[in-house]
Amino acid sequence: MEYSDICVDIIVPVYNVAPYVTECLDTIRQQSHANFVCILVDDGSVDGSKDICSAYVASDNRFQLISQENAGVVKARLKGLEAAKHDWVTFVDPDDYLSVDYLDKLVKAQVASQADFVVGQYYEFNKIGDTYQEHKVKRTACGDFNKKEIEELYKTKVLFDEATGNAALPLFPWAKLLSRNLAIQALKQTIGFVFAEDLIANLYMFQRIDKLCVISDAIYYYRVDREGQASRQKDMRKMLNERLKCWEKISEIDPNGWLKSQQRSLMWSALRGISSAFSKQVAYTEFHQAFQPVLNSSFYKEMVLDNIKESAITKADYVRLLLLKCGMIRPYYLLHKYIL
Repeated sequence: MEYSDICVDIIVPVYNVAPYVTECLDTIRQQSHANFVCILVDDGSVDGSKDICSAYVASDNRFQLISQENAGVVKARLKGLEAAKHDWVTFVDPDDYLSVDYLDKLVKAQVASQADFVVGQYYEFNKIGDTYQEHKVKRTACGDFNKKEIEELYKTKVLFDEATGNAALPLFPWAKLLSRNLAIQALKQTIGFVFAEDLIANLYMFQRIDKLCVISDAIYYYRVDREGQASRQKDMRKMLNERLKCWEKISEIDPNGWLKSQQRSLMWSALRGISSAFSKQVAYTEFHQAFQPVLNSSFYKEMVLDNIKESAITKADYVRLLLLKCGMIRPYYLLHKYIL
């Protein structure tokens, strides 16, 4: 298919983002690759977001609006995919925004590479007053990958790349061009998840594509300063339970065990971050009550505590993990609260 013939369905789940959604939709409307349909899925907003979306629909026939009762971002994206009619789709979050050549870069890369899945880079940004502070997030995987190379990338650094401490490429739903059918299959794997559903979906897709193209251009702007983002939580027990559920799902969709080594480091890194944050916010009793179910998990024990040398990233990590392996939660808590 020629560049000009490719029409992309842009799926935007919308929920209570009135202060931000106009900026997002303006950058969609200004795309240099103008052959697109933007499907807005209002997920029961109560702050005027739906009215803002309706104005775009009224003024530009490339915009469509679907409404549903609040059911969460995964079901909103699936609702948008059900309404999509074209082969290629991309996801955009309504509090973020795009470079003017976002679609242009993705579509051209697909045409040139004939890839099943195209991935772009992104900036993280904060807006302070009228000033934007942004930086490009470093990822190490760029270029074209065939099936064998995708498999090697998946096995070695798709989740955790020692060169950066991050995944080798972005594992978010946005800044990607992919087939509608593949997107539907992947999102169905994530129904019921409120944490890391995008990670699960990406890992599912990587096992089912024959050619991957990762461009070096940063084309997406990811907002990190919005209050009320789904990733922000204050309940330690809930946060730990959601992460454990995610880790178990990743193992379920990784039947060959290719991700185990990377997953150990990722699981420990996440647990360490939660420990550091909450040790300074809650009393030991609350910390212990939230933490104990993780240590009682046979899955966590098998993946991390029985493989301390593989899980630890630093020498200090090794000490912390030894404390946990021995069930010494109080010293572990005090170490984080007063020293680390």
